[in-house]
Amino acid sequence: MSTLSQVEKSLEREDHLSIVLGFARPIDSTVLSQDKGEDADTSSSVSVVPQQPIVEKEPSSGTTEHLSFYIKKRRARFQDVETSRDVKKLKASAATPDAASIAELRQNGALDLPRSPVRDELVDAFFQWVDPLVPVVRKNEFVKSYRCSTKPPSLLLMQAILAAGSTVCKSPSREIDQEPGAYDPGIYFDRARLLYEANYEKDPVTLVQSLILMGWYWEGLNETTKDSFYWTKVAIAVAHAFGLHRIYEASCLGIDEKRLRRRIWWTLLTRDCSVTLALGGSLSIDMKDTNLELICAADFEDEQEYKSSPHASAPEHVQFFLQYAALSQQTALVLSQLHRIFTEQKTEADLESMMGFC
Repeated sequence: MSTLSQVEKSLEREDHLSIVLGFARPIDSTVLSQDKGEDADTSSSVSVVPQQPIVEKEPSSGTTEHLSFYIKKRRARFQDVETSRDVKKLKASAATPDAASIAELRQNGALDLPRSPVRDELVDAFFQWVDPLVPVVRKNEFVKSYRCSTKPPSLLLMQAILAAGSTVCKSPSREIDQEPGAYDPGIYFDRARLLYEANYEKDPVTLVQSLILMGWYWEGLNETTKDSFYWTKVAIAVAHAFGLHRIYEASCLGIDEKRLRRRIWWTLLTRDCSVTLALGGSLSIDMKDTNLELICAADFEDEQEYKSSPHASAPEHVQFFLQYAALSQQTALVLSQLHRIFTEQKTEADLESMMGFC
């Protein structure tokens, strides 16, 4: 086999592997239209016929033109990739809710939001009391969209924030029954759950953020199935599926996106350790599977520009979470060793070595 053919075979295998691992994937035209802010007009009877792409003829195998064709093809895939296991994954990975599902969501109140004064109180309470422990929301970006009537934040994320905020809200307005259930975390949690189960949210980062906050809600000892443990484990599974635990060399993520992903992943680790210690079971996160660096103060720098904002991260909150993440990392190591002790057959020498490690 010629050297040229070997190079082609190698590129072909590498290209196939990149698709399997999720490095690249063709872009769905509906995703592009959504990203550009082009809403489909379902009321129009005009049928839009998509333009057929121009297909370049593949040169004969074993020629320099064929090698150039493969290189060009691979570069185009990496340039065109809008979603990948490292970039953003699939925005339209699940089926869009149909009209019947939307009607059911509306009937169950999942699309409803409280009045602005109540909403503002719950959002403020969330950022004051919950966000320091689970800093998964980029505050400056959220507040900007929250104040924008034309491009509001994700409804699923909004309901999850209201659910978490209502658990810690200390506003005097809670005592005034002006709007029944306005401060009931169970109502907002049920709305978020319905939206999640209806595949209402497509953005993977937003989906994981919402699941983490849904895991913050504690319904009580009577709920033994879908409790904090359950939602935290679901958030971890979804994060793994979308590849949020790794950043690849071919990444085209911006610095702010990388920082946010580190905050999300290390928050998942803290939550995984917390619910495992509190409720038992085993950890879902294996730190050997991730290549993300330890979270640092620089990962919060994008919000330090808004120090005058009431939602800006206080320096003590940042330092607290950095220490919390480092402690959780050590806790995860100890828990993993304890799990091995109880689940695997060990010699006396192995046990002494493990106990010395712990």
